[in-house]
Amino acid sequence: MIQEPPKKSLSVTTLLQPPAEAAQHNVWDILVPAMWENERYLDVTVHWALDEGCYLAAEKCVAAIKEQLPIHKHRAWVPRKDAVKKNIASSMQSFVTYCSEHLYQAPPQGFKARLVCGRGISSAKCPRWHVDQVPVRYIQALVGPGCQYLDCQGPLMKLNETTEEDDDQPNNAEEDTSSSLHDYVERLVQRHPEYVQQTREGEAVILVGNEWADRTAHPCIHKSPSGLMPWNGRILFTIDVVC
Repeated sequence: MIQEPPKKSLSVTTLLQPPAEAAQHNVWDILVPAMWENERYLDVTVHWALDEGCYLAAEKCVAAIKEQLPIHKHRAWVPRKDAVKKNIASSMQSFVTYCSEHLYQAPPQGFKARLVCGRGISSAKCPRWHVDQVPVRYIQALVGPGCQYLDCQGPLMKLNETTEEDDDQPNNAEEDTSSSLHDYVERLVQRHPEYVQQTREGEAVILVGNEWADRTAHPCIHKSPSGLMPWNGRILFTIDVVC
């Protein structure tokens, strides 16, 4: 369930409690590539309109997974697909509800969900510190470590202010994936590692992006987890609004 923030003081990050099923590793682990398989062999994207409903969208996602899944995994996949569908629909509904209550822009035309199954460093989609060029994004690691993000309530999170100590920091915290932003944050977290938060397996986080209309909420700087080894599997589920 989403922890409700006041509309006028929206937190940069809104953590979600994971559905009980989403935290069950054995529901999802069949989709993780084995060491002898391609590191990233499953990449599913589905779109759905507001009037289609999340359960139908989850059915689309499950059908797309089946199409891409290696044939030798189909037998193990069949008894799990209903649980997977339930998890996906629950995650989708959480984000749709959040957007209906907090998105200041005009109602979105629909949503886009993406499920990526990988292993090793190839499963880290965005290894550099950045902000997303979307109003808001739902990110959930169904298997493996979650994304890392900055606690923007920290005293040094005002990246649009220049200090004597960091006179080469970016002029604006919304410079998406620029090297200056990444390099500045890397130096910052070396001095203040306590500013870095990370979601756990099964947890979801909703991150405000650069196109969020209410400028009282700043875009959240985040990246994929570090230190993934070749044998570490990861399944990442993200949802965006389509305006």
